[in-house]
Amino acid sequence: MNDTITDTYTALDILFNDYKRELNEIGVMKNDKKYISIGLDFDGTVVMHNYPDIGPEIPYAVDIIKEYSDKYNVVWILNTMRTGPLLEDAVNWFMERGIELYGINHNPKQDEWDSSTKAYAQVYIDDSNVGCPLIASKDYRPYVNWKGIDEKMRPILEYLNK
Repeated sequence: MNDTITDTYTALDILFNDYKRELNEIGVMKNDKKYISIGLDFDGTVVMHNYPDIGPEIPYAVDIIKEYSDKYNVVWILNTMRTGPLLEDAVNWFMERGIELYGINHNPKQDEWDSSTKAYAQVYIDDSNVGCPLIASKDYRPYVNWKGIDEKMRPILEYLNK
């Protein structure tokens, strides 16, 4: 029987240690560094919902994504429902902003240890996730609040990069 963890610091310590173990076992290696993989949705997460078109860029998304890539050794796996030309549009959106994608609906490293069709990442950022900070809009469906994401993610990334 599992005990429920009610102490936030104990829970975070267990989570962080598990992330570190996972990074050592199956993490992404680039240039002799361990990278944290983050699955990233597109519509409602980096652009406002306007499917099948691409909506306006969500404030702070690009800046935070670039900072995490540079400062915290994050690689991004685009994890979207878009396919065909609509997927190409999303990939081009990232390229036009100088954001490198490690994977597109797939984690290339995953082939070494699993054949699942689900793109594996240590963390997923998606407007559909329970608890994801959102901003309500009168013109679009609710979309990701990247300042809220940063408040939650930065302490984790700083810990993992010690």
